[in-house]
Amino acid sequence: MAGVHIATMASGGAPPALKWYFYASGAPDSAPVTFLAELLVDVNEGTASITIKSDAPELSKAFAANFAQRLLDFPGGAGALL
Repeated sequence: MAGVHIATMASGGAPPALKWYFYASGAPDSAPVTFLAELLVDVNEGTASITIKSDAPELSKAFAANFAQRLLDFPGGAGALL
């Protein structure tokens, strides 16, 4: 994800519950923007959930779509995380 300026802050857990924490920042048009994302994966259920927080909530939907697409583009597909 570093190629799209999304950095991993931390990851951990033990199967079946795995967690990743991501950070992204930038200045789309004016003021700097920060995004924090938590990705929770349950390998037994084959599910994932993402929580995103930002100091610019109006941009969170676009960031979430970009983040989800990056997961789908992950080598092996998002299923590689599961």
